[in-house]
Amino acid sequence: MKSWDDEMDKVVLKNYNNKMRAKQIAEMLGVTKNAVIGRAKRLGLSKTKESRVKSHKPLAPFGNW
Repeated sequence: MKSWDDEMDKVVLKNYNNKMRAKQIAEMLGVTKNAVIGRAKRLGLSKTKESRVKSHKPLAPFGNW
């Protein structure tokens, strides 16, 4: 198991919310995607759900066929 050091934290801090996927960061650091996600949460980072969800057309109101 690999311990997190300051340099690894800097990589996560720099790239996590900067449109780089957790998998890409994990490959750079030699850890798993879930390790990066967990570390990002511990560092206070989060990707908002809105940034991950594709926008879609709103549904028609109920009853308007």
